[in-house]
Amino acid sequence: MIRELIAGGAAVYLVIALVEGLLTGSVLLQASGVAALLVLLGALLFGREEPLHRAEQALLWCMVLAIAGYALARIGGVF
Repeated sequence: MIRELIAGGAAVYLVIALVEGLLTGSVLLQASGVAALLVLLGALLFGREEPLHRAEQALLWCMVLAIAGYALARIGGVF
């Protein structure tokens, strides 16, 4: 059921991004990128479990490393 809810939310966001892209020409490239990303993630979401698990783990580690990098930069006085 969670997959279906995520897919529904992604579909709504996809429609909103495309409509916004068509209404505002300056964000058409960004809206197209968001649409492509959502389609790619949707294909991954409804595929086999192993690639989905690998992608989740990779994204989790990217988030952890980004937060750690931000903390180190903050401590170092960059921000």
